[in-house]
Amino acid sequence: MKLSDHLTKEQKHKLNHMQTKKKKPTNTMSRKDWENIMGMNKQVLHKKNGSWKRK
Repeated sequence: MKLSDHLTKEQKHKLNHMQTKKKKPTNTMSRKDWENIMGMNKQVLHKKNGSWKRK
């Protein structure tokens, strides 16, 4: 037997109503966040004469 067989009509209605209220989370990321994730604003280092220099 299924769970829905044991529920009354009111309980089924409440259960269906609860399921429809769920919202999807919004994924709003700014351009700066995306650039940070992609690593566009990282420090660039290079080796010159045995020491590390910033570019």
